[in-house]
Parts: sequence; structure tokens; C-alpha cells
Amino acid sequence: MSLARDGEPGTFPTELDGRSLYGHIIGDGGHDEVLGEYYAEGTTTPLFMVRRGTEKFIIGEGDPPQMFDVASDPEELVNLAGVRNEDVAGVESELASTFDVSGLTEQVLLSQHRRAFVSKVMRTQGIDWDYTPTFDGADLYIRNTKPIGQLEDESRFPGRNP
Repeated sequence: MSLARDGEPGTFPTELDGRSLYGHIIGDGGHDEVLGEYYAEGTTTPLFMVRRGTEKFIIGEGDPPQMFDVASDPEELVNLAGVRNEDVAGVESELASTFDVSGLTEQVLLSQHRRAFVSKVMRTQGIDWDYTPTFDGADLYIRNTKPIGQLEDESRFPGRNP
């Protein structure tokens, strides 16, 4: 499958998830939506984040749904999920039809088992897992020392003026 639209450069040798950012890159519009999956520390099932315009949803099995208006609440302190039940239900339905949660869980568990095996082998051979830069990387990576609203403002593409 080629993700290139007419006028876009190149095609991809394998199928990719997602949508083209080409319109954003050339300044010809684009979409204002981001979908994200998270399945790591602190969760036992996949979590999904949907950001559309100023609305942000965080939904996952076993966790209460969250909905924020990041324009009026950039720190995400006021959960609107209980007030906007229909909006949350719509996003939950959309996610259920888009993602195979049990399949994702199976893939993640298999990956964890593989990484645990590799980690054990590396430990017995004295090989470090983490990359350690030889320079001061303090300002090169996203840190959790800033408020979420400031982090998002600084990391958006294209940039946003506060």
C-alpha cells in the first residue's frame, strides 16, 4: 500500500499505520487529530489517547475514561468524561471498532517475554541495555519536569505560540 497522495513524494515498501503529514509539511492544511496507544508501565491493558481539536480523550479497559478540553484546561485537571458521556461513548465505540485490544495484549506480552529473555542474556554477558550518550543530553529529550501544557506547546508541529 502506498500512503502517498497525488503530488506527494515516494511510496513505502511496507504498509504503515497512520496518516500522511504531507499537508502539514507543505503548509496545505492537514488533519487536527492524533491517535496514540500506550501499553507500558502502570497499565495492564492498552490505553488509547485521542486528540481532536481541543478535546483529548484517554480510554482503556479497567480505567475510568478521561476527557479534557486542553484549550481551557491545559494542565488536564478537570475530567469532563462524566459530563460529556455521549462524546466519550462515541470515542469508545470508535476505538473498539478500530483496535483489537486482546490481539494487542497478546502481542505486547509476547514482546515482553522476548525482551526479558534478551535482557537475561545481556546481563549474563555484562552488556548494558540502555544507550548512554557521551554528551549532556539533559535538554535533548522530553522530561517530565514541566507542566503537561507547556510540554505540549513546545513539542507540537508546527509550533504553537503560547
